[in-house]
Amino acid sequence: MTDPRLAIAKTYPYRVPRASFVYVDGRADPLEGPLDRSGRIPVIAYGSNRAPEQLARKFAGWPRGTVVPVTLARLADHDVVYGAHFTAYGALPAVLARSPGTAVEVSVTWLTEAQLTRMHATEGPSNYRFARLDGVALEVDGYGRVETCWGYVGRRGALADQGRSVPLAAVRAENRRGTPLLQDAVLDLARDRLAPDAALDHFILQTIDCWITRAHRSERLQVDAVAVETG
Repeated sequence: MTDPRLAIAKTYPYRVPRASFVYVDGRADPLEGPLDRSGRIPVIAYGSNRAPEQLARKFAGWPRGTVVPVTLARLADHDVVYGAHFTAYGALPAVLARSPGTAVEVSVTWLTEAQLTRMHATEGPSNYRFARLDGVALEVDGYGRVETCWGYVGRRGALADQGRSVPLAAVRAENRRGTPLLQDAVLDLARDRLAPDAALDHFILQTIDCWITRAHRSERLQVDAVAVETG
């Protein structure tokens, strides 16, 4: 029987609806009518935080009635690339990187203070810092241009392949640099570099099961990581 954790690792960043939606207790409802943004903080979501499946995991155990509006957006002069570290669930996650001339599809999660505190706890302060992003060219579905928002900025740089960062093929973008890869392909790339004799599934499960192995492998990826800038 296939370990279900392998699917979570290999399918990051998960399925994202093709329209803005409202996350409600594990489901994605269409966003209809004007959004009441009062008391909510706009946070760019560019990896798995855009996906209802991941939001359900992050808000598991919360009381019923958890509502998070998620609006599609387009961010100019940036791309979404793989970070140079592994998650606890075995994936190589996304980081936001400045890329002049590139336009990438992201989302904006509109979080309450309590929801933002929960999100902070799931992001890992050693891998990301929460920052105010000023002067960005962000076009939000239904709301137009937004120049100030918040987001999680990678601390450990981007995974390097022949000296260049690797865009996420699952994230739509125009005028990209580098060759986009899906998660299973980028895990193959990392396995070939770090443990070439291991079967991919075994490599992934080792990364999940042993935090020391995970930390060591992440450190090795960071040796030649590409520095990322935002804003």
